[in-house]
Amino acid sequence: MNDNFTMETRKVIHEGFLKKSPPQAKIEKGFKWHKRYFRLCSDKTLEYYKEKKEKKPLKEPIDLRNCQNVVPDPNEEEFKISGVKFGEKWRWFFKLETPERTYHFIASTKSDMNQWIEKINMLNQNQFTEEKLKKSIDVVKQKKKSPQDVSVS
Repeated sequence: MNDNFTMETRKVIHEGFLKKSPPQAKIEKGFKWHKRYFRLCSDKTLEYYKEKKEKKPLKEPIDLRNCQNVVPDPNEEEFKISGVKFGEKWRWFFKLETPERTYHFIASTKSDMNQWIEKINMLNQNQFTEEKLKKSIDVVKQKKKSPQDVSVS
């Protein structure tokens, strides 16, 4: 997808659990948010899975090449309609806007939300130098080797 990366060099830049909203039409019909495992890839895609260990994404990856905006989204009123329960956990909202759809996500911590926003913005704006990309990929690899695999519920 991205001219800078071939499929052979496609790497996971960032990964972890987020809650994802259904499309707006489904929210209005009462559909709920779901916890999903996301992988931000160097080919400017955001894949998501039901569980961390799954190999095949649930749906087509989100194409970030036309991402217009990814920002914190503190508008809780909008989400109360969709049945999201607010509390200490899962209160860090952000949104990703593409021409096709606006995606809403909830991270479990402010730090996690900020990391997702920063990495998506950097990737989308081609700010990943070879060194920054390697460092980010190394962090993902290190997390995979770590015995204290943190799961967010």
